[in-house]
Amino acid sequence: MKTIKGSIQITHAEVDQIEEKTAALLSGMLQDNQLTANDLASVLIGATDDLPGGFAEKAMEKASLSDVPLFGIQQFRYQSGMDRCIQIVMYPKQRLKDPKNRLLGCESWGMEI
Repeated sequence: MKTIKGSIQITHAEVDQIEEKTAALLSGMLQDNQLTANDLASVLIGATDDLPGGFAEKAMEKASLSDVPLFGIQQFRYQSGMDRCIQIVMYPKQRLKDPKNRLLGCESWGMEI
């Protein structure tokens, strides 16, 4: 299964900004790949431990993805890792020929996509 990956670094760790930026990233990933909520099996959202929790569900709702299964995780802290980083992996129901990833300032998890 090919996945779609997106990431963003948050400038201010305020919940409203985190929700808005995450929702915009989710929406952009869908738009880039010409997908809707019905095309997704699930979404994984990971955040570094310097961001407050509880934003993922609101961001999914704002991006019209509230019916898509969500798995939220806290990322491991790496010595050379980025601060205030959110990373998203979307799992489409169908294999995409050429998924378009949206990487905005965060380093890769190192997974094959």
